[in-house]
Amino acid sequence: MRILYLSPGHPSHDDRFVQAIEAAGHEPVIPPVVPADPHEMRRLIDRVRPDVVHAGPIEPIARLAAEAGACPLVAVSWGFDLLRDAQGWARDRIAGTLARSDALLVDCEAAAAVSRDMGMAPDRIFNIPWGVDLDRFRPDPDRATRRRRLGWEGKVVVVSARSHEPQYGIDIIVDAFAAVAAAIPNLQLIVLGDGSLTPQLVAQALETGASGRVTFGDESRAQNWRAICRRPTSTWPPRMSMAAR
Repeated sequence: MRILYLSPGHPSHDDRFVQAIEAAGHEPVIPPVVPADPHEMRRLIDRVRPDVVHAGPIEPIARLAAEAGACPLVAVSWGFDLLRDAQGWARDRIAGTLARSDALLVDCEAAAAVSRDMGMAPDRIFNIPWGVDLDRFRPDPDRATRRRRLGWEGKVVVVSARSHEPQYGIDIIVDAFAAVAAAIPNLQLIVLGDGSLTPQLVAQALETGASGRVTFGDESRAQNWRAICRRPTSTWPPRMSMAAR
């Protein structure tokens, strides 16, 4: 089966989808640039002649595919489209796209519930939560030694592994850490990732007075995330604790 795979930027989540598609014996077709209007999208679909169009986020990618007459169309929620955009300016657009989609992929029950409220038939919604690659993230047999090497011995370490963007609430994590840090002297916060709010978050940590116990790790050190995530005491957000984005 040939699957036209439409996604902007192709982050790490797309790699997992594409690998699964290939492992199942199907052929993913990934255009280098996603068309920006329905006419260009229609030309792409006619050229590729896919059996299925897989498109996300819902707004604007799946909408453009729907407007181009893609069928069958699998719309893919990126979370923010249903949990944020559908609550405001994009509600009508997203509802229209769902009405023209043959199936919807979501990664949590909250997104599934919103789509049902917007009229998506329950039997067309498929909830595929992001899991953990157990070949990469598993208990560290030498955990105590490595924690000692990192200076974490005897500390309660919390790791945040989300990008620094408004919808992820990393500022709430920093404030919450500051609120409890005085009561838990051995508490340590590791804030992985980066993004448009990184300077603001660093300044916020300084203002709280707990900056000496908050460590920021940017995207360039992503190769060390596996080692860090194998040795925390806790992670946040829990559902996506191992995801870079």
